Amino acid sequence: MSFARRSKERPMLRKGMLQIIARIRLPFGSNRDQWGTAIDRELIKVWIKMSNVKPAQARALYRLITGKTRRSTSLPSESETITLDEIIIAQAESLGWRSLTSQIVLFRCSRWSDELFVPEMFERFGKTLARSVHILSGKKRPPIDDPGLHDFKKRAVAELRYLLREMRSLFSRHSPAPSSDELAHWFVKRLAEDSRFSRLRANPLHWVVFLAEEESSDILKLQLTGRLAPAALFDSWLAYFKRHEPEYLRKRLTRLRPLS
Repeated sequence: MSFARRSKERPMLRKGMLQIIARIRLPFGSNRDQWGTAIDRELIKVWIKMSNVKPAQARALYRLITGKTRRSTSLPSESETITLDEIIIAQAESLGWRSLTSQIVLFRCSRWSDELFVPEMFERFGKTLARSVHILSGKKRPPIDDPGLHDFKKRAVAELRYLLREMRSLFSRHSPAPSSDELAHWFVKRLAEDSRFSRLRANPLHWVVFLAEEESSDILKLQLTGRLAPAALFDSWLAYFKRHEPEYLRKRLTRLRPLS
């Protein structure tokens, strides 16, 4: 198949793809193999959701890639693997260098080079990896288009509402009033202790950094007096790390379609 013809066949994926990085829960210091296995697992899930590939075919290809089988009679079609390529490139924006720990990603890279001869795929992949570095360095802002954020916010705000109610019950009548540092220490400690706060516990270090910032250090005091809603606290926290204004981020999250 010619290079020109294959380029025209590249599908246009819809915006709002689930971000794999947001669904991986690995402890700090996880090794290459752990990252690769987690990415492969989530990559297959997204591929099945966004294409016509059958789950059994996707799993058969993965077994072939990982050497768990040497042959299979039921593998994805060419059009389905092209969709997989597009997903790989799109996910590289948030995964960054971790994409290269994935055996599926490395397998597709080998096909771009050895079998399909499509250097444009390496160009696009490289540009997406470069953009991920710009986002991490703060030179560019990350997109707010992950539909999973809609459900994540809903559940996280419910957890915040319960946690902040507990905080007000404990500290509202303290004299003298607790300091910002005391409230932040209690908040993070409760996240670590209670498994009910599963959404909030997914990013404990983010909460530590956010509450330590001068601009947001008094935000729990506002919560203590009831002058800031739990949803507004969530928006401020997420906006800090996404480098968007809270109001802009709130509107973007409102427009995201919830997961079906």
